[in-house]
Amino acid sequence: MNNLFAKLPRDKSQEHFSDLLQADGLRVERIVSYGQASPEQGWYDQEENE
Repeated sequence: MNNLFAKLPRDKSQEHFSDLLQADGLRVERIVSYGQASPEQGWYDQEENE
């Protein structure tokens, strides 16, 4: 991928994730979001750290 803004997904109903680089204990990913948000109530807890 030469340009992060090239070939953006057309499906706007969900977020799209693409790994750009992966190594031991490290991952860099492109996240394309069209306004998705966490729920207003409760804590958003995920398995991985950011």
